[in-house]
Amino acid sequence: MFSPLLVSMLLANLLAGVDAGFDWGDGCGGGSGVFTQNLPTAGEQAVIGEIATGKWNLLIKLESSKDVDVQLFDKYDESCSGEKAIIAYNEKKGCGKGTLGNNDGSKESTVYKGMHISYSGYYGVDGKMGFEYIRLEGEVTSPLIMKAFAFEAGDAKVSYEWGYTRTATCLGILPLTGSMSSSVVKDNTVEIGEIIVGKKDLKITLTAEADVDVTLYDKGVNSLDVCPGTGKPIIQYSEDKDQCKQGALGNNDGTEESVVYNAVTYGYSGYDGVGGKKGNEWVQLTGVTNTPLLMSAFGYQSGSFTVDYEYYEVPPAGEVPTDPSVHWLAAKNNKLVGTDLFTGIPADYNIVRRGSSFEFLIFGGAGVALSKDHVQIAISGEVAAETYAGDPRVTTDDLEARKTAEFKIATKTEAYPADAYSVEFENEAENRFLVKVSFTSSAPVGEFKISATVTIGEGKGTKTAQAEQNFIVLFDPTNSEDVVYTTKSNRNEYIDNTEGLVWQGLSDNNNGFSWSFNQWDFANLQIAYDRLVRMPVADRGDPVLVSRHITYSVGEDICYGKWGEGSYTTGRPYGGYTCSANKPCTTPDDWRDSTSLFATHRSIGRKVQYCQCFVYAAITTSIGRSLGIPTRPVTTFQSAHDTDKNRAIEKFYTIDPANGEFVPLDGAPTGDSVWSFHVWNEMYFDRPEFDFAACKSMGQRKGCADGWQAVDATPQETSKGGSGLDPDTAYYQMGPASIKLLLKNKDPICPLYNSDTIYGCFDNEFVLSEVNSDVHMWVKTDDAAKEYSTGLGYMLYGETGWESDAWGDKYNTIGLQISTKKKGGISAECSREDNKDCSKELDDVTKYYKKKEDSGPGLPTIANKAIKYDLDGGATDYYKPDLGAEGHRRHLRQNERRTEASGVIMKDIGTAPGAANLPVVNEHGHFFSDVYVDAPFENPSAGTQTYTVKCGFVVYATDYSETHVTKVYSDHAELSLAPGDTKSCEFVVGRSEWWKNATTAMDKWHAGYVTPQMDTNQMAYALKMEITGYVVETQEPLNVVERRKVICTPTAGSTRSGGITCEGHRGRITVNDDFMDHFGDTSCPGGGTINNGKCNPENNDAAHCYDGGDCCKVSCLAEWGNMFDLDGKQDDWECDELTDDLCLDPAIKDYPATSDYDYQTSEQILGEPTSFSGLGAEDFGESICYEVVDYFNETLWTDATNNKCKTLGKDSDECATELKNLLCFDDVYPTGLSDCLSALVNNTFLTKDNKPRCATASPTYTTKQGCACKESWEYGLLNYTMASCGVPDEDTKYWCIVEGSTCGDASTDGSYNWDYCNDNQPRQSGKFSEEVVLELFPEINNLNRSASTAVTEAKPMTVTNVIMPDPAVVVETVMIDASLTFSGVDTNAIPGENTPEYEEFKTDIKKGIAMTLGIDEDKVTIIVMALVSERRNARGLAAGNLKVVFEAEVAKQDGGGEAEAAVEKLKTENVVEDIKAASFANDAAWAGASVVADSVKAETDEDESGGDGDGDGEEVGYWEQDLVEEDYIVLGVAGALILLAFVCGFGCGKGGKKDVDKEGLVNAKMGNSAL
Repeated sequence: MFSPLLVSMLLANLLAGVDAGFDWGDGCGGGSGVFTQNLPTAGEQAVIGEIATGKWNLLIKLESSKDVDVQLFDKYDESCSGEKAIIAYNEKKGCGKGTLGNNDGSKESTVYKGMHISYSGYYGVDGKMGFEYIRLEGEVTSPLIMKAFAFEAGDAKVSYEWGYTRTATCLGILPLTGSMSSSVVKDNTVEIGEIIVGKKDLKITLTAEADVDVTLYDKGVNSLDVCPGTGKPIIQYSEDKDQCKQGALGNNDGTEESVVYNAVTYGYSGYDGVGGKKGNEWVQLTGVTNTPLLMSAFGYQSGSFTVDYEYYEVPPAGEVPTDPSVHWLAAKNNKLVGTDLFTGIPADYNIVRRGSSFEFLIFGGAGVALSKDHVQIAISGEVAAETYAGDPRVTTDDLEARKTAEFKIATKTEAYPADAYSVEFENEAENRFLVKVSFTSSAPVGEFKISATVTIGEGKGTKTAQAEQNFIVLFDPTNSEDVVYTTKSNRNEYIDNTEGLVWQGLSDNNNGFSWSFNQWDFANLQIAYDRLVRMPVADRGDPVLVSRHITYSVGEDICYGKWGEGSYTTGRPYGGYTCSANKPCTTPDDWRDSTSLFATHRSIGRKVQYCQCFVYAAITTSIGRSLGIPTRPVTTFQSAHDTDKNRAIEKFYTIDPANGEFVPLDGAPTGDSVWSFHVWNEMYFDRPEFDFAACKSMGQRKGCADGWQAVDATPQETSKGGSGLDPDTAYYQMGPASIKLLLKNKDPICPLYNSDTIYGCFDNEFVLSEVNSDVHMWVKTDDAAKEYSTGLGYMLYGETGWESDAWGDKYNTIGLQISTKKKGGISAECSREDNKDCSKELDDVTKYYKKKEDSGPGLPTIANKAIKYDLDGGATDYYKPDLGAEGHRRHLRQNERRTEASGVIMKDIGTAPGAANLPVVNEHGHFFSDVYVDAPFENPSAGTQTYTVKCGFVVYATDYSETHVTKVYSDHAELSLAPGDTKSCEFVVGRSEWWKNATTAMDKWHAGYVTPQMDTNQMAYALKMEITGYVVETQEPLNVVERRKVICTPTAGSTRSGGITCEGHRGRITVNDDFMDHFGDTSCPGGGTINNGKCNPENNDAAHCYDGGDCCKVSCLAEWGNMFDLDGKQDDWECDELTDDLCLDPAIKDYPATSDYDYQTSEQILGEPTSFSGLGAEDFGESICYEVVDYFNETLWTDATNNKCKTLGKDSDECATELKNLLCFDDVYPTGLSDCLSALVNNTFLTKDNKPRCATASPTYTTKQGCACKESWEYGLLNYTMASCGVPDEDTKYWCIVEGSTCGDASTDGSYNWDYCNDNQPRQSGKFSEEVVLELFPEINNLNRSASTAVTEAKPMTVTNVIMPDPAVVVETVMIDASLTFSGVDTNAIPGENTPEYEEFKTDIKKGIAMTLGIDEDKVTIIVMALVSERRNARGLAAGNLKVVFEAEVAKQDGGGEAEAAVEKLKTENVVEDIKAASFANDAAWAGASVVADSVKAETDEDESGGDGDGDGEEVGYWEQDLVEEDYIVLGVAGALILLAFVCGFGCGKGGKKDVDKEGLVNAKMGNSAL
């Protein structure tokens, strides 16, 4: 049992805080205590107590008349896995023997974990045994345990004391801080907490969305005597001036004020809040609190609030240090700039985003008058000492030297650019400075060091403090001045999201595979910024150079790439390390997250082994997101690798006349290839180097290269240019290549950089080829007439380039289904390992890289890209990329290949397993392990000529980059085709031909087994089968037809879920149910011998399901994915020993059935690829907005008569930038083209804060009958989004189409599925439907769009049988004049007269009135506005009364009274809320407003002469008398508001639906309609 020491040292002398919210801590004062410890037995050891960390200058004394020793132990030491003795006599070595206590018994001392510990020695003070002490100077840094050991039995008196805590906070140098949250109900008060005496310079901040005020009462004795129960109010609003009700503060006009109360200055923000935002208040006490205080919150509105506070301790006299010091405030800074999401940040690191700042504090010492002249500040970074052409860590090619080389780049110090930051000093106190270091929005990023030197005094009396702090600067995607700025939804996915998907597979059979990016792990951030160490500091501010350098450094420093050959878990590659337990090697498919890969990299000190493209891309995503660049992995299927830079994949063949086989040319002049898939990255940032002139030179507008950029860390081709490397040497690096320029087939030279003249800026040419190459088939013939340009007998087959390989399968198209993950979460279907389906998560972004197929890549845009081919082994010949008048435009090959002379046709090839996207199973004996091919030929001639066709069949094992691993099989056949004949060449390639390229554990039973089981990555990726035809009589080639089958090695047991999951992310096979029926116990009679892996002849018949398949080589398919029998023992497994005569099951014995040759193309199974249909990119992003912007740039704005930009005095590029910001940079991207366009045409155009709210909002409200509004709905010609309510017809109430599932089953009357809305539901004035927009602008029809949900698609509901009013009904209208008086309008927030902002303010009122009345905006005219001349200060009327006189066209009522009804509706339905909804820039003016008065004047349709809206017409005179009598000040009216939205032609309310006047609407949109 612990003695009182433990309790005393933890709890004694603590300042008791109230349990109300404020945490005043444990206090800083010292303390003492004494107790007696009984030790009744000699040799006994007793625990006296635990000493907690944070105590200072501790002295412990033990006094006993017996020989009793004091002992001290560290509570936990890692080396001892527990307690470790510091002071303890022990003759044995180990953790029980103390550093002290084992000498001759005399006084001694040591330093342990920063603590200076002194011990009297076991002989005691002055040689008196039993009288010992322990003294700890400084802070207790580790929990300690004190014990006593009785060499003699007896009692021991223990006394202890500790001194004042000498931390920076306790010494009053740094503030203590705290935070809490609570909530309050309207017209109620909730206590925040009690403020105790003795706290200095207390500042409290309250933050709330609602109108919540602070109150502060003096709860001291004297105050309670005056005001019993409550105490005197210091901050309290009250109209009662009683001193116990009205505070000294809180009763002015709501602005900032202060008062000296009881010798302390109390400051208060005022109830109007900071910047006029109610609910954002502060209280500042200057001085030391000298009376207890109680703070509370009063709710003028209900809501939650947060309270943050800070204060200083008041140290005793003489405790304040006299020496200067520097304090870095890391935790505070990381929270302020939003980098506290990083975990594991060391205490000595600040993280800051550029465009923001961090702070630190300089203390000059007691009594020092500190000035900034006492301080020197410097910032620097580490840069590689020199540039290496190869590995920067070693300078030798000797393998042993490389093996032992440390992973450390020699560096030198380089100053941080002076123009990238600024330093400000804020004098907080006479001896204390707060230093603020601010970084520009283009400041260099990475790790740097700041040093601060404080020098006080001169000569011998000089006192100096010098401190250094590591800090990290990151890009800031939340800062609109930073070129990486992007929207909130982009940040949520491409900065914040730690979980993602990387697509792998084939173009017609692929899936997303999970990866944890872990970008908020500080250790991973270190890996990220270390990538930049070679770059000069000044270059690190440019994301163009940073992203490019990352692609180099990832391959150079982190990942060792390996494809295909050799083991992935043993051996040692050149320049690498030997795989071992300490330095493990990992197959690329086994990596699942960045943290484990980075940890391996850090532990072994060099590149990890091994990576492939999907791993390179995944860790690059982690690095980009850590640094603050929006980053995502992107997969391209059928990705071209163009080595000769001509936007074409060149394939060279000779034709063997003996068998018609197309034979690939050995030593072909190019190394072009097509990868089954390739993964790179996109990073998001603007490219300001492409300014107006640079974009114009390409026929583009400013900003032509902004947005997503392709970068690739997988080493493929070398490229020059960038930063931190030899400019004359080409390195493995790629990007950033602008996606927008790729779509335009542009590959410019960088305007500001030394970029590669071959690959462009940066490597656009290479990416263009990857996603959009043509395919050129060069065929060697002896027919001189068919030679093409070279004179060497090579003709370009078909005399054109192809959109895919020339055999016409669209799913072989270069650059198919460019895939990334949609924004948002990952579904359960996609999260599971087995039977994974990530189709819902797929975002197909192909359309952003290239236009709809067959678009073609266009010609290289740089003139010096003609390619030299050496085709004859000596003479140099030139291949001219221009292929005739059509250039590189592609030619879509028809499915039939017809020869010129004979007319013989090669028809579609049939294969079994049947489906084009079905893999081949890598399992011996499996009926999907053999591939059958049927190649039909037809002689359609009506003549007499019989033709001989020679068929060739060649099979290659390839890796996923389509590199031929080996030729595994070939065969030939010959057909004689009489006129009208159709015959087939039939081939089969069994697993016996290719198993050595994909061995598994089961192959040890296979004859000829010579190699061990391969890792998945070591296995061949696919079988590539080439089928060729050759007409002997005419010597005509019939083309090469290719088919691919991925090699699928089943994972154990995966077949039990209804299919086969392939190892190594190679997809999944869903097995035909007809086959599965043969292997399940449920369809067999039963019996333990069925489906047990052994063939039992007595069960081998139809009645017994052919022994459950046990008599065929696939007996274990239904239960096992890798051919083990049911009890898992290989020694009794018989499947491999079966002979064909035992397999009687016709479904297997006769496989493949003839029907399986009925080949279905991937297009027939999956539909047309998105690159041909122009679809894809369901996750609408900024690109759709850019397309709209481009359209308006290129069409409407170029017309001199309709140029809105000129009207606004702007150039077109400035206009385009504003439009882009207006349309594309809201918090969330538009949900579809319809939303984008309607927002574009319905919002006031190019106004700073009036961004279109295209984004989807979650429906959190229900209608009057509890239904949910549809997310998007239409009525007539109006479209509503964000689950909003509207008035699209003559009904005067807000209503919406509702989700049928929320309101019951369909009714039988065919009524619309609708309901009236509650008052608090979101409202819209309606956007115009996509149909009308496309009628006006048919050119936009080519843009991708999402179909809006039409009313007719809604299911009827039973909650109401009301039929929607017929929108064609014509309603008679009447004009009314009326006025409304608003109280509580904040006049300080009303913009100045005769300004655009004032006109916006007036338009907001107009829109709000129209929304409440349920009429169109153009039916309302504001005649005049006026303010009350004497402004009252009473609480509840924020600044004054505002009178608004208006004219409106409303529905005529029987018996009249239209005006009275209208103003009553405006009051009862609270028009203020609709004005707020219409306002984006002027919310503050209306925060506390309400309608308090009204007045009306009615007139007929014929009496409409006044009210032109300019403020000086007849209607002004009508209201003049009222305005004068009520002492109002009339506000000047600048004139009629120029409406840039479409006008009433889209069906505005009571006047019925008008015909659409296209020309008039365009003119109105562009601001040219008559006013």
